[in-house]
Amino acid sequence: MMHRPPHSGSADPLRGEPARLTRAAARHLARRLAFSSTPELEASLVGASAQDALAELARAGRTAALPLRPAFVPEVWVNPALRLVSTDAMALIESERSATERCAVETGQLEELLIDELCAGSAPLRGTTTLFFLSLFGKSHRTVGTSKAMWDYVDLLQRYALTSIPSLLRALVLAPASLIQHGYDGGHRRLPPRLAATRILDRWLVGPGQYSEADAEALARALTGWSLEAPPGRSMPADIDPRGARKNQRTGLVPRFDPERFDGREKTILGRTGDFDALRALDVLALHPRCAAFYAERLIGYFGVVDPNGRLLNDLTRGYLDRSGDVSALLETLVCSDEFGSTASRWQLIKSPVHLAVGACRAMDVAPRRGPDVRRWLKACGPSLLDAP
Repeated sequence: MMHRPPHSGSADPLRGEPARLTRAAARHLARRLAFSSTPELEASLVGASAQDALAELARAGRTAALPLRPAFVPEVWVNPALRLVSTDAMALIESERSATERCAVETGQLEELLIDELCAGSAPLRGTTTLFFLSLFGKSHRTVGTSKAMWDYVDLLQRYALTSIPSLLRALVLAPASLIQHGYDGGHRRLPPRLAATRILDRWLVGPGQYSEADAEALARALTGWSLEAPPGRSMPADIDPRGARKNQRTGLVPRFDPERFDGREKTILGRTGDFDALRALDVLALHPRCAAFYAERLIGYFGVVDPNGRLLNDLTRGYLDRSGDVSALLETLVCSDEFGSTASRWQLIKSPVHLAVGACRAMDVAPRRGPDVRRWLKACGPSLLDAP
């Protein structure tokens, strides 16, 4: 007969101290937060409180070195498919085809590097939260079209994985991959990027059905004025063809704000009013109660927690607002809840292929540089990590 273990984070009524993790509770916490439970990790967690266990995993996530930019990713990107007035049409088609093929190959290499970091890195909690945000935000190299922007995007998620959700969203809205993927690179006040606003509200902020048409229109206006350009001081051809598509006019990947293109009129989004631009809009909306509930719901689902009465959802939502979306604080509320340690939650989560593969590699202490092997298996299971819808 299976007995429910004592809750890992509740107070001991006799001692007034947090309960200590049993072996079963330590194994459950490690499997959820660190992909798998190795004997060494499990032994280090047994007897600790859930708070202390999480704090140690978070410390490792903050102090571990981030992966270095690989040599094939340039420090400064130069558009190989720039369309000049004198460009031959067939030559442009060939340059676009070549750039697409190169991006696909290089993005595959980036996926392998990311998988290696997840499987063998010393910061498994950072990897777990990076995958959480990657599952929400997505990005496809087929749309972004350059491995430089894809590398910057993955690097951004890893850097902000254990900081706060508002700070992550503020950085994300100006990430080149976001401007390209969602189509607000070059957004003009005469034609606000409505699709981009809808996607951001759906996937970054509040979720489908939680905003009005007027909210989406106002956010679209806030997204205007930004474009991706060459770094300051870099000389560019003077005869760029203005008739070309935006991908053929893009001179670089440095975000630049043009007040002449920006819609500076007052906007009201989700009941908040101001002359918002993209940054100020994200600053305000990331602390909206609906945004807090959005991330609370997704954290509960991602970590496979059964919350039958909605108590944990309320606690996470309130904690998000009280602590300004601090990721570590949200995780502490989650792992110290009765719901996280319940028998129902232990058997609830159906792990994704990447979690299964990474967990198996970590559990078996597979040597690093297995990214190509794992990536081939993941490709057989569905969309790759950097080719999300």
